Amino acid sequence: MFLIGATQKVQNELKRDIVLYEDYAENELNQWHVNLFKKGRYKCLIFIHDASLYTVVIPKVRKEHFKNIEQVFLQKLHENLISDRFSEDHINQIISMGDEIVFTKTRSRSVIGCIVDQMKMIEYGFESVKEFSPDETAEINQFINRTPYSPLYKSEGQPVKELMKYLSDF
Repeated sequence: MFLIGATQKVQNELKRDIVLYEDYAENELNQWHVNLFKKGRYKCLIFIHDASLYTVVIPKVRKEHFKNIEQVFLQKLHENLISDRFSEDHINQIISMGDEIVFTKTRSRSVIGCIVDQMKMIEYGFESVKEFSPDETAEINQFINRTPYSPLYKSEGQPVKELMKYLSDF
């Protein structure tokens, strides 16, 4: 099960009940956060894994995507993991956790701060991106997941390496 802390912007778009985090907290491998932002004329979702800061950016989000947000997220996560050269075992391991997805309120100001940093990186680092082609989206995701973050300074430092480590230890 994935436990996803949704910001108020996302909660407003989801139009569904949000459960209490405390009722579902299991382990740090299944915990994510999601935020909604605009890049140019497009709405985008940004999912971030709480422990590793591994990120999945989903551009060109429309209302119908919120109706099946679980499938949209799992599909894009799968594409990202393949693009980042995760092993098939690791991909299956993490995707199988998404058999159920529960949305809660946000619970980590530190993770929200990282999301804000990543949104700024996308805004200023990819100013030329206007249409979000699949190649541009893959480039954005790979760049973000290979950028070292100070909350990870005691370990690998890069979200892609951190997630690999978590999956290997799990």
